[in-house]
Amino acid sequence: MSTQREQGFTLLELLIAMSIFAILAAMGYVGLQQMIRASEQNAQAGQQLQRLQKAMFWLTSDVAQILPRPVRDRFGDTQAALLLDVSDGTRLSLTRAHAISQQSSASDGLQRVNWWLQDGQLMRQYRNQLDVADQPAGQPKVLLQGVQSFEVRVLDERWTFGWPLNDGEEQRLPRAIEITLELDHLGQIQRLFRLPQS
Repeated sequence: MSTQREQGFTLLELLIAMSIFAILAAMGYVGLQQMIRASEQNAQAGQQLQRLQKAMFWLTSDVAQILPRPVRDRFGDTQAALLLDVSDGTRLSLTRAHAISQQSSASDGLQRVNWWLQDGQLMRQYRNQLDVADQPAGQPKVLLQGVQSFEVRVLDERWTFGWPLNDGEEQRLPRAIEITLELDHLGQIQRLFRLPQS
């Protein structure tokens, strides 16, 4: 009478198979983690690029619609149509045309727009009525984060970092504006705008 030996895995074979499976699982987990990290970085870069495109859209729109219209500040003093002040960080203020909608409170289709850098954030603020001392400005909006520097210079006879150059030139516009942004992870972005001459 012959006995048949049962077929199966030995303990050694089972341990080897489990070790190989554990190594493959660890390699797959590391690869999956790297893919997830790369996907998150791509999503963040995409969002940063989208915010940059939005900020550049508003900058381009504001400069393209610039008008040589001075305004009065809350003290009644005249401010130039284009005001570039770099005494305490770069601050760009300008008068621009904008479309009048039924919801808009502006009666003349003009806005006063301010741009500046604050704590690594590029800020934009506007006011619809120009010469009303008690007209509150709109809430400042953060258009871009991770901004290391915001630099503006204007071209008249030569490049300069302030405007207007002289008193009595509140209505005059320079020939061009150059805006340079230094951004985290994206480097330097520079735009040059030619301005309409009266």
